[in-house]
Amino acid sequence: MNLEGLLRDSPFVGLLAVLVVLATLPFVVTMTTAGQVIILGIFAMGYNLMFGFGGEMSFGHASFYGLGAFGMALLIIEVSVDPFVAMAASPIIAATAGVLIGAVSLKRRGIYFAMISLALAQMVYYYVINNDTLSGSPTGFYFPSTDLFIGPFNIVGEGMGFYVFGIGVLLILWLFIYRLLQSPYGMLLRAVRTNEQRAKYLGISTYQVLLFAFTISALIAGVAGTMYFLLYGFITPDLLFWSVSGQVIIITILGGAGSLNGPILGAFIFVLANDQLTEITEHWPIIYGLLFVAVVLLLPGGMVSLRQEFSDRLNVDI
Repeated sequence: MNLEGLLRDSPFVGLLAVLVVLATLPFVVTMTTAGQVIILGIFAMGYNLMFGFGGEMSFGHASFYGLGAFGMALLIIEVSVDPFVAMAASPIIAATAGVLIGAVSLKRRGIYFAMISLALAQMVYYYVINNDTLSGSPTGFYFPSTDLFIGPFNIVGEGMGFYVFGIGVLLILWLFIYRLLQSPYGMLLRAVRTNEQRAKYLGISTYQVLLFAFTISALIAGVAGTMYFLLYGFITPDLLFWSVSGQVIIITILGGAGSLNGPILGAFIFVLANDQLTEITEHWPIIYGLLFVAVVLLLPGGMVSLRQEFSDRLNVDI
């Protein structure tokens, strides 16, 4: 395949670039920062399925992110479940919450959907913080062990084992989303985003299409939550607060909503910008805000659209 066909037809070119960057990241920043890029990249990939490909902006995804972390903590600490079983079950808990919240929120569209999802997610947050058993009050939950091995890799804590495991999880989820979007369901999802009314005329149950996307999105957010618990070994109810939903929205828009690699790029920029700007000035949110506004105004497709600019210079139509 020539350069033109490769750039036009294969999203795997962008994935290869992402993997190269992720492979070198631990050598230029701390392992904690690199791990945070992985976690937020996974979180944003899940959010992008609903927002970027489904066309509906949710303000409630912090609840699924937090439920993934708290579900794992409660299963291990309160129920004495095997950590690997808890790791697999906690995203299912998040997905179940996604079905319930999505079933109500998706009765409306646009800003009404966003506000209903926000209200329901905040109900989850306040329920958790007012329940000492669920919140781990007053200290939160700590991971009960510093060791959890998959082969030679210890996936708990700020080590290379977690990072390798994280890249593997991210890659699997990327491939899953790619295959989902290439399936007949992916075509339905794009049709709903492009023109929901016309899709209804064609006999498509747009409600079911979006509810499935919302559920899968919640599941992936739950995976990110479990990864957070593994990396930091400590969680508080702040993970469920609405501002966390705001962060994932910013990351997705910054990187490029509706693209497979945009959310990962957005997470990379978000984490590294925060990490570096906080060392430069205490007024870093102003600088970051200006950066975000500049990206939205100058690159509406997000930073990933720079690839389009590059390909245009090569006279390649992608």
